[in-house]
Amino acid sequence: MEYINEVEPERAVDILRDGGVIVCPAYTLYGFSASLWSEAANRRIYRIKGREFNSPFIVIAVREFILSMVRRDVELVELLLNAGVTVVVETRFSMPWYASRKGKTAFRLANTPFLEVVSKEFPITSTSVNVTGNEYMVEEESIIRRFGEHIDAFVRGEVLNVPSTVVEVVNNGVKVVRKGAMFDRLVDVIEKNT
Repeated sequence: MEYINEVEPERAVDILRDGGVIVCPAYTLYGFSASLWSEAANRRIYRIKGREFNSPFIVIAVREFILSMVRRDVELVELLLNAGVTVVVETRFSMPWYASRKGKTAFRLANTPFLEVVSKEFPITSTSVNVTGNEYMVEEESIIRRFGEHIDAFVRGEVLNVPSTVVEVVNNGVKVVRKGAMFDRLVDVIEKNT
């Protein structure tokens, strides 16, 4: 396992491009991540977490990619992305099985310099660092002790240590799936635009 600083994202890009699995700061929490296009790496994450295969990961990507995938309500989705939340939407194109369920994918905007550099190369999947059913992990030493032998790199950085707010776009409206980070911003966006 290799240590990388979040101000040096190019090494993480190389590892992900080669089919690797990393733990990186995904803004709200540390997340297991892989290239969206690597089925083998994403299968590894399922095994590492002990997660059921019918529970997809979120996709962190640049704005252009996300908006190109959205089937409808593009303006609403863009407002929600700007609020810093995870947005579940129906996609125009089929996504890999590990990033989609019933034609919908959960997207979050790449909103840190590290995530922006990586996501300009390719979208990444992300899921909190934990064993499914247990609390998410935030301490670097605990993460390395538990998962270090199962990942290719650990990217050091800052996180909020709070899960993301997740919303779903339904019938031109918004359904809150989980309250978390940026929920107050979400409420402001909805009030100003409805």
